[in-house]
Amino acid sequence: MAPDKSKKRKRTDPSTHNGAPHTSKPSASFRPTPGGRRYTVSVALPGSVIANAQTHDLKTQLAGQIARALTVFRIDEIIIYDDGTALNQGAKPPNLDGPSDKNKNNNRKPWQHDSNRRTEHQPMDEEKSARLQKFKQRLEEDQKSGYTGWTDPSNFLVHILSFLETPQYLRRTLFAVHPNLKTSGSLPSLDAPHHLREDEWVAGAYREGVTLPKRRAEGDAGAKEGHTLVEAGLSAPVEIPVDVPAHTRVTLKFKGQYAAARAEAVDPQSPRREGGFYWGYSVRRAESLSAVFTECPFTSESASSPGEHDDDDDDDADDNDNNSGKANGEDDASAEPEGYDYCIGTSERGTTLRPWLSKFLSENTTTSTFTKPPNPATPNPKKRKTTTTSEYKPPFSHLLVTFGGPAGLEAAAANDASLKERGVAGGNVADVFDAYVDFLEGGQGSRTVRTEEAVWCGLMGLRGLWM
Repeated sequence: MAPDKSKKRKRTDPSTHNGAPHTSKPSASFRPTPGGRRYTVSVALPGSVIANAQTHDLKTQLAGQIARALTVFRIDEIIIYDDGTALNQGAKPPNLDGPSDKNKNNNRKPWQHDSNRRTEHQPMDEEKSARLQKFKQRLEEDQKSGYTGWTDPSNFLVHILSFLETPQYLRRTLFAVHPNLKTSGSLPSLDAPHHLREDEWVAGAYREGVTLPKRRAEGDAGAKEGHTLVEAGLSAPVEIPVDVPAHTRVTLKFKGQYAAARAEAVDPQSPRREGGFYWGYSVRRAESLSAVFTECPFTSESASSPGEHDDDDDDDADDNDNNSGKANGEDDASAEPEGYDYCIGTSERGTTLRPWLSKFLSENTTTSTFTKPPNPATPNPKKRKTTTTSEYKPPFSHLLVTFGGPAGLEAAAANDASLKERGVAGGNVADVFDAYVDFLEGGQGSRTVRTEEAVWCGLMGLRGLWM
């Protein structure tokens, strides 16, 4: 019988196509820090950035840009503070003059009198008056419905950031239908390591979940006594051996194989500390710039902060956040330093970034030299090979990077009564920080840099401190 000369189908590498790598799917993978990560990175932003956006869609898109930046640069905590400039901006009617009024007198010569300009003695025309009345009516409707995009921009930003950080399979349980979130579904996903699909399994077997009621339906046996069922985005709820109130977000750690894995509730910071994973950000609201520091959740008594994911202490924002915090396991025995131990402020009036950053990194980099013993088997047995290695170790446990709003950090300090009592005004706000830097070094092509742009540029320039 003649041998089969039919050609066998050639097996190809699924990661390549015709010899070239596939580019249709993301190739980036999450690389945890070996041995865990003890330090945290926090970012403080003013809520006034939302007040400047003139429509709901723009406010939502701006919040989505900020959330993406926080996730890309692995920020652990975001603080939304009130800088005192959004109080009047939030209730300011957008585009009161109307689009038709802007170009009405473009042909007027500079020396000609503008007959349409309204003086303090002239009444507002009917069109503008009707537009203002309509805006006031919309504000009243927003207050009744709970929409805070105009009346409380900080609350709006906290709400959107909390929603986006939450894994998709938990949002329906933790977040009620709300006007603030009506277009949040159009925002790009954060795709963070803790946003796992049903068939995904990360090293260390961590997963986010939300506790379920004891009995979900009539005739349902529910969990055992002293146990709780948790929805973790898997094919079936997971049972943990601890009694936790319903609708509480928990961090789970699985033991054993996927099919028969047993889970337990652990500290929300365990994925970072033990596994070295970036595990999302927590959200906190501060009433002023000084409250960013005085209300810092990092204390020597509580080593598990922030990450509790009950993002906001404000009564109004509590209704819009994750509804309840994560259930914690046992606290870490080793206490962490209290408060932020290194604080950086960003301003166009700060120190040039590159020289400061180069000096900071060199001061915290250790260089070691190792000389291998001679090898008799080599042609030159007396020759010794010397190897030099450099290692940067972050000198902080809790780093804070603070951004100003449209008016800068100087305006936030000037509107802060607590800082005024300590002798800090707008001109010397740099005294509040360990470093006060200008990341663009005055070289931008625009007169102003928007805060959402500053977040991307600033974190990109400073990322060498922690990434």
